[in-house]
Amino acid sequence: MRNFFSFLLIVSLAFSCSPEEDQNIPAGVLSEEKMTDVLVSLNISESLINHYTIDHKKLPDSLQKKIINPAPVPELKFNVFKENGVKREDYLKSMEYYSQHPAQLKKIYEKVMEKLNLMKQES
Repeated sequence: MRNFFSFLLIVSLAFSCSPEEDQNIPAGVLSEEKMTDVLVSLNISESLINHYTIDHKKLPDSLQKKIINPAPVPELKFNVFKENGVKREDYLKSMEYYSQHPAQLKKIYEKVMEKLNLMKQES
């Protein structure tokens, strides 16, 4: 009987010490994979915004007028959510959740960097 209780104690301790990643993600929070995709898209969009707002003077006047417009900034971010099939509210809820789970957030950002580096190598 004592061995049985020892066994139960060991098993319960093993499950209680499981890594953060194994915990159930609440409803409305994006999966790690989906969050990675959204963050990759957001990073690319923000890079485009920065590129065209900082380096636009290098372009001919005719192109500057077409590219520089403050309206596309929020629109680009909205399109990122739309293209990934994600609501802005779910993204914000997910960022809040993952910010409270740094090990998972670190894992997500490592995947984001891997994907961005791969895209850079392929271009």
